[in-house]
Amino acid sequence: MKKVLTLLLITVSIAISAKKEKTELEYDKKTGIVTVDGASVFKVVEEKSSIHPGVKDYTIQSLDGKNLLLLVFDNYEDYHKVSQSNPNGKVNFYKVTFFDASKSKCEISYNFFKSIMKLIYTNGLIKEGQLDTEKVEIFITKNGMRFSELKDRR
Repeated sequence: MKKVLTLLLITVSIAISAKKEKTELEYDKKTGIVTVDGASVFKVVEEKSSIHPGVKDYTIQSLDGKNLLLLVFDNYEDYHKVSQSNPNGKVNFYKVTFFDASKSKCEISYNFFKSIMKLIYTNGLIKEGQLDTEKVEIFITKNGMRFSELKDRR
């Protein structure tokens, strides 16, 4: 009887975990629309960086075109980061400016475009086409301005 109950419990656990779906984020490069599980969430406007050729900056907008946040690429060289794969010790990051009343700022690590879009979504920064003030404050507190602080010290 115990074996049957154990087998039943394992089967139910597997069935429940199989039903959990992974969040699927998609980006339509033509329209700039980011969708999650088929629902449009926000729009991305890509711009060539005026400071760093070959790199893009991003403006994140609501679906109706209201600017919500800006991601501007930046980097610096840090001799602490020199390695065989990084001989110049480059540290790449994005400066994030939120278009809220106080133009709040923070910085995040440079990453793949889709990963950054997922970061924005999973942290709940945008809710119903607006910045979620509470989530933005948490995001800023978690990320801070660590890259600029290190850059200024070096």
